Amino acid sequence: MTTTRDLIQQLAGLARRKHYTCEDSWYSCPQSECGSANDNAGAECDCGADEHNAKVDAICAYLAQPEPEGPTDEEIMDLMPQLMHEDLASAARAMAAQAGTDNRNVAGMMRIILNHHAVDLARAVLARCGRPAVEPPINPAHNTAQDSGQL
Repeated sequence: MTTTRDLIQQLAGLARRKHYTCEDSWYSCPQSECGSANDNAGAECDCGADEHNAKVDAICAYLAQPEPEGPTDEEIMDLMPQLMHEDLASAARAMAAQAGTDNRNVAGMMRIILNHHAVDLARAVLARCGRPAVEPPINPAHNTAQDSGQL
């Protein structure tokens, strides 16, 4: 079975760029396999491949981050203010009374149901407002690292 990590690596292999090589090595990137015949070119990449591949690596690192973990039901319940706990208990007692019973077990079961609804609501809010584990490395609206302010 192909994993997400495998797919990210396949995508990175397709996206990475080799250093520019020309038949006339004067115009080749100094970092290309054959190098450059231009002594004034220096040793650094001048074709943009290093910059491009750094962006590819940054995007792959971002995609490989684990999804942020949400809080447990117990953590959500612990964060609820005491007043909300009391309100849920009062609502459960009122629901039991409305149902025509003073049975404490019925009120307790209704409180558990209300607690689950409160936790579900909190989880839905967290899912909608959640943020990724890390911020994206580049602004997808721009095509270059220079445009995105990353350089």
